[in-house]
Amino acid sequence: MGERLNVVGGVRRRRPRQRQLWQFLLETLNDDQYSPSIIEWVRPDEGVFRFVKPQSVAELWGKRRRRQNMTYEHLSRAMRYYYGRGVMKRVADLGRLNYQFLSNAEGWRQYAKRYTKR
Repeated sequence: MGERLNVVGGVRRRRPRQRQLWQFLLETLNDDQYSPSIIEWVRPDEGVFRFVKPQSVAELWGKRRRRQNMTYEHLSRAMRYYYGRGVMKRVADLGRLNYQFLSNAEGWRQYAKRYTKR
């Protein structure tokens, strides 16, 4: 189910699904090259993170998706899709640009545990 068929030259090949945005955010949060300079954990034990430089995160996501015109506005619109799906939510009481991973973002706790052990 996690793969799609790709037909090339009459041969069927399985190709893996692309990373979803929330998975990309988790990876970026735990990459020393980008965290805490453009995105950072605020409360890793609760799954709360913050965009430090939202446009930089959007541009990085745009490169991954091969979309040169990616902006934070487009990225945040895509994130809103996850609100109703229990993947993440906006954390307004912490101020602007704060979000939280929820139970349907499978695996976020393992990423956060690695971060807190640093």
